[in-house]
Amino acid sequence: MTLLEKGPKYNLHAKPKQWIRNLALEAQTAITHLPPTDQEVYRKLTAEHISTLIKEITPNIHTACTLKQK
Repeated sequence: MTLLEKGPKYNLHAKPKQWIRNLALEAQTAITHLPPTDQEVYRKLTAEHISTLIKEITPNIHTACTLKQK
């Protein structure tokens, strides 16, 4: 789980475009270090959290683009 706790350089505001994909890959890497009996549970939880992030960020992107166009 330490791969998911890397500190300030993982601030959401300073992310490159593919940060969600990178987050998913890093989460998968961290999950593979867990006991096999726990991996599926954490994969499901991680997928749900990433889906929530995508839903929260998508409206913000559209709002930011609209504000820049004005």
